[in-house]
Amino acid sequence: MKFLKNNFLIILFIIIFTIQCFNIWQEKYNLHQKGYEYASEIQKECLETMDTLTDVGEIARCERFLAEDFFDNYQKEYNFFDNFTAISNGIWSLKDLLVYFFIAISLIGVTRIFKDKVALYMLERENYSKFLKKLFCKSYRYIWFYPLLAIIMFLFSLYKASLDPTRPLYAFGEHFGSFIINHPYIFMILFIINTIIFSSICLNIALVIVRRQHNYFLALIEIILVILAIQLFLELVVIKFIFNNLLYEFEKVNLLGHFFNFLNMPDFYIGINSNVVMFFLVNLIYLLISFVCVYFSYRNKEKLVIDCEKNK
Repeated sequence: MKFLKNNFLIILFIIIFTIQCFNIWQEKYNLHQKGYEYASEIQKECLETMDTLTDVGEIARCERFLAEDFFDNYQKEYNFFDNFTAISNGIWSLKDLLVYFFIAISLIGVTRIFKDKVALYMLERENYSKFLKKLFCKSYRYIWFYPLLAIIMFLFSLYKASLDPTRPLYAFGEHFGSFIINHPYIFMILFIINTIIFSSICLNIALVIVRRQHNYFLALIEIILVILAIQLFLELVVIKFIFNNLLYEFEKVNLLGHFFNFLNMPDFYIGINSNVVMFFLVNLIYLLISFVCVYFSYRNKEKLVIDCEKNK
């Protein structure tokens, strides 16, 4: 009961998210079934009229519907990648709101430790390193949020779906690429790892801001502004100006631009198709930089105590 009370918002959000994924999946599945029923009707019609047809086009059409492997191929069209595309397009369009919600719920306990001077009482009873461990555990307690959302998306995308690569290679070749299409489970694992890296970077940014700004709402606003500033810098300066303009002539180097905006989830598809190792290397560098920033923000115990004592 205490767990439900303390985590009511995040549980409610996950339930709403799951319902939304189900609605998108159901709409797409129903559409596929209607197509199947329509194809069955055409097949019956062709069986009845095939002997009387004279038009070459109509004969070719009926031959396609009467082929032995027609419905097998049709079922393959209801594919994991089709489903995931539909669900991700419906959900990740709200990715910025997801980020802000994730930070908002993670921030509550951390700001309370500083604002209510809990940090001072904790430091009287334990050493600084133990205090920091508890603080970081408090901050990272919802690290599972994004991976769980990704798993929910994958479960709905896989349900009653085919993993045959033929259809998506034809329909979404440019969007996903051959590496993802031919290794769907590796794609899922890499996607989840990427959400963990992404979550960790966002939490580290929050920890850096909260170190000096102990007011919950002001800290949340500052974090959102910092994330927006980073996103604009990476998108406009690093990607568009440096890679798309200055390095435009170097095709291989130009492709690297997709690696550099960790806040842009669609670039994940392009990144791991171009170079999996390079994509994750860049993101791990971002993660390392964020941890370095956290280290420098919290290395001085005396300054932290002084800042906490300023709270009324």
